[in-house]
Amino acid sequence: MRLFFIRHGQSENNALWAKNGTEIDRVPDPNITDMGRRQIEATARFLDFCLTPDLSAGTDITCGFETGNIVLYCSLMSRAIQSAIVIGERLNIPVLAHLDIHESGGIYRDDPETGSQIGEKGLSKDEIERLYPQVHLPSEISKDGWWDRPFEERDLRKERVKRVLAWLREAYAPTNDTILMVSHAGFYNYFMREALGIDHDAHIWFEFFNGAITLFNFDNDNVNIFYCNRFDFIPIDIVS
Repeated sequence: MRLFFIRHGQSENNALWAKNGTEIDRVPDPNITDMGRRQIEATARFLDFCLTPDLSAGTDITCGFETGNIVLYCSLMSRAIQSAIVIGERLNIPVLAHLDIHESGGIYRDDPETGSQIGEKGLSKDEIERLYPQVHLPSEISKDGWWDRPFEERDLRKERVKRVLAWLREAYAPTNDTILMVSHAGFYNYFMREALGIDHDAHIWFEFFNGAITLFNFDNDNVNIFYCNRFDFIPIDIVS
């Protein structure tokens, strides 16, 4: 099984940070920006090139080749859903939502008085079906909202990434399938540490640009990484 781990396109909060270097006025569940859509369109073109290669015209050997199914997952945060829809439309494959691949912390707002993070509700089942009918929802999703919990602390993030890796290995590692996972930079860092056996408390950060891809190959207990944070397919003027 190979895994294309994909970061969503630039979000409104990403753009706010790039402009002001602050999280003041951040929103709990931002949309992608116009630039973010352009980034993820470039990502989708690259994935199309990798997954439907024209051997007569040559292809990028680092894309790798598999003969199984292609399955596209996304988190239930708006920026990931919107990004995955662009990819799904380009590749003509369904978008499957996954409850456990959301960004670290979950849906929350910052309390300016206390400096603490306050959990907020995520999109409800009805809202997702109305706004994003292309997305196939898991049966476990709550009607009231996929996220209705306090801010997610570090220990819960570690437990969650362990669940995700165990699920991937059980469901897909013995196969030749290709998994596309549209997720987030914070969760990616937990994923990388867990996959590589690095202490989660180590002072290490894996950069992961908007629309970038890291390509893994899982063969039972073995993990190979072909490249990390690849973004050369995104026009240089919109890299973020």
